[in-house]
Amino acid sequence: MVEAVSDAGPFIHLAQVGQLSLLSMFSKILVPSKVISEVTIGNEPGIKKITSWPNLEKFTLSSKAINKFKKLIPDIKLEEGEMQALWLCLNAGVSLFLTDDLDARTIALKLGLEVHGSIGIIVRAYKRKMIDLKRAEQAINDLYFKSKLFVTQGITTNAINTLRKMRKNE
Repeated sequence: MVEAVSDAGPFIHLAQVGQLSLLSMFSKILVPSKVISEVTIGNEPGIKKITSWPNLEKFTLSSKAINKFKKLIPDIKLEEGEMQALWLCLNAGVSLFLTDDLDARTIALKLGLEVHGSIGIIVRAYKRKMIDLKRAEQAINDLYFKSKLFVTQGITTNAINTLRKMRKNE
């Protein structure tokens, strides 16, 4: 099992397509308190229950620490939740960052982190046999058609093609 740090995006978008349970594949998900508050203000099914998940660990971060971190990346504008999640990755020694935010992804990659968004989480769940091909394809299509995630049809098509190639190689 793998530890990860997450910002709000994967929680919200996976909940919107009924796949929030896929986050159980991580042995521990470290989440800043700011992200918890961003996530739990919504009305997505099951999302308020994440605070009781046994694999979720909530962190309250000092504004002093975050302000220091902001000085390291002054030209980048991130929301507070993404900023805190990136800080947490670096300071907790966790190299896997879960985000659907393009700017946060870009910074995370520059910082040497492994990054997965909601689509990557679905692919990873398929690879681990948590879901079958049909359910994985449907979840990816639902991210495009039903969720608030901005994703192009090309990205979803590539992800589904990746799933199908994985199946052929099994």
